Amino acid sequence: MVQVDHLLSLTLSRPADALAQANQLLEQDLDPNAASIARQARAIVLRDTGRADEAIAELRTALRLARLSGARERIADVQATLGLTLGLVGRTVAGLAALDGAVAASRGVLAGRI
Repeated sequence: MVQVDHLLSLTLSRPADALAQANQLLEQDLDPNAASIARQARAIVLRDTGRADEAIAELRTALRLARLSGARERIADVQATLGLTLGLVGRTVAGLAALDGAVAASRGVLAGRI
C-alpha cells in the first residue's frame, strides 16, 4: 500500500519511486488533501526532469485540490512549489506572486520552510 505521508520527501531521494507511487495513488479514490499531495509529488518530479509545463499543470490541479481540502498549510505548500516552478521557467512575476501568497498564508514552522 502506498502511503501519501512520505511522498513529498521521496521526490528528492528517489524520484522514480515517488512518481510511480503518486501515479498509483491517483488511481484510487482519494480525498482532496491526499490527491493534492500526490499531484504535488508528480509535479516536483516532472519539474526536476525538465518537464516544467506538465509540472505547472499538475501544480495548478494540486492547488485546486488543496483549496477543496481547506487545509491552509497544504495550500501554502503547493503555492510555494508552484511559485518556485514558475520562477525556474522564467515566469518571475507569477512565481513571486505565488510565493508571496504562500508566505502570507503560512505561520510557524511552515513559514520557515517556505
